[in-house]
Formats: sequence, C-alpha cells, structure tokens
Amino acid sequence: LPFQSELRLGELVLPSVAQAVLNFVLSIAVLATGGTLVALAAAGLIAITVQSVWVACLSWPFAGPWRAAFASASRRRWRALAREAWPVGAASTLKMAWQQGPVLILGAYSLGATGLFHAANRIPQQLVVLPLAMNATMFPLLARSWNDSRDRFARHLDRLVGGSLFVVVPCVVFGVAIAGPLVRVLLGHEFSAAATPYALLLVTAGLIFPIIFLAEALNAAGYQRLNLLLLVGLTPPMTALVLVLASRSGTTGVAIALLAAYAAYLAALVGAACFRLGRAAPVSALGASMLAAAA
Repeated sequence: LPFQSELRLGELVLPSVAQAVLNFVLSIAVLATGGTLVALAAAGLIAITVQSVWVACLSWPFAGPWRAAFASASRRRWRALAREAWPVGAASTLKMAWQQGPVLILGAYSLGATGLFHAANRIPQQLVVLPLAMNATMFPLLARSWNDSRDRFARHLDRLVGGSLFVVVPCVVFGVAIAGPLVRVLLGHEFSAAATPYALLLVTAGLIFPIIFLAEALNAAGYQRLNLLLLVGLTPPMTALVLVLASRSGTTGVAIALLAAYAAYLAALVGAACFRLGRAAPVSALGASMLAAAA
C-alpha cells in the first residue's frame, strides 16, 4: 500500500517476477518427479513466502509510523479506518462471489459444462487483469484529485474510462466476430461448443472495464457504501438468474446470466456516478463507446 499510494509500484516488479518464476520452476520439478498434490501446493506456498519476505524487506523503511500507530492515542484512527473500510471489504467479497458462485452452481448440474465454461472464460478472465493493473495506479490519483481539484478528478476519470474503452470496444467486437475459429484454434474442435459462451463472456469482460473504474471512483470519492448497496441489491436476482439458466441452457445460460448481471451493475453504477459525482461522471466517454460498439 505505501508503494501504491506513492506511485512506486515499479519497485515491486522484481519480487512479483521472482514469485512467478520460482512457482513455475518448483511446480515443474514436482510434476517431473511425480510429486503429490500436497507437494504441488507446497511449491506455490514457498514461492509466495519468498515474495512476501522480499516485499516486507522493501517496506521496512515505512515501518516507523506503523509502530507508533498502535499507541493508545492512535486507536481512534484505527476505528475510523475500520468504519470506512468494511464496505470495501464486503463489496470485494460479493464481487468474488459473482465470479465463483456461477461456476459452483454450474458444477452442481454438470461437470462437463463446468469444464466448457472454464475453457470459454480463459481469455476473458485474463483481460480483466488489465483494468485491475491500471486501477492500482489510478486510485491514488483519483483519491487525491477528488480532494484537491474536482475538475482534475473529472479529467482523470473521463480519460481513464474513454481511453480504455477506445481500445477495449474494437477488441471485443473483433473477438466476438472470430469467436468460432479462435476457439477451435486455441482449444481444439472438441471445445467448439465454447464459442458462444466465449463471445458472451468476452462482452462481459468488456463491461467489467468501466465497472472497475466507476466503482473505484465512487470509493475514491467516499461513496463506498453506495457501491456496496448496489451489489447487495443485484446479487439475489443475479443468483436466481444463474440458477434458472444453468439448469436450462448450461454453460451458455450462465454466460447470458453473467452478461445481464454485469450490464445491470454498469447501468446502476452510471446512475450512481451521475447522482453522486455530478459533472465528473464520464457520461460522454461511455456514450461514445456505446455508439462505437453499435457502429
């Protein structure tokens, strides 16, 4: 967090690369020697431990305020932090449920359909890493500009949403257009049935880009409870829709349910941004991208 707030995330690249390389090497060694599943899990644990110790060493210069933070005079700050942070944690938990819950529901009906869903979601799932990586840098900038200059906040958010969608919309349209051939090339003819779910999940991944940015903009502006309220209200209908469509249409049904749920979430976030952020809401960028997608 100190590196994120000071825009020094580059210093964490080496520990992250080391963790990935070490995890890969140890996992290959376990598989080559016929190791057990426990040994494979231990390989991942060792890699994570090395990364954590490395990051802790890099973070040690920031440790002075941490030691003083546990003094009795500072406990009020911890209570205030907990009061403001719990909605973010609860919303993150619900978002994880949105990602994993449909897979669990689908698995209760058919393991084959679950495998098909994972195959279809392989590329869309990787695309979501991009807005998460961008958000790690943009959140401190949005939080700072909301307090210092609302005009700068509006420019940051509009350029972030508009610029990302300028790249994402053509990629999604192109990916949907070549869904059939692409799935057969990457996964083989036995997974050709994954083409339609892949196309639907790719559109869903495109919706997740502005969703992440708008949700974090609300958090940066201090409206994290509103974001949580939207998720709480949308989770029951999303779950019901997944249950119905999973039983009727399998993998494609779950993909349709997720697309509908994230579209509703995006619409709710746009309404919340217009209501709470006012002229800082990136309505023009969203409208332009929708027109571009339609064209």
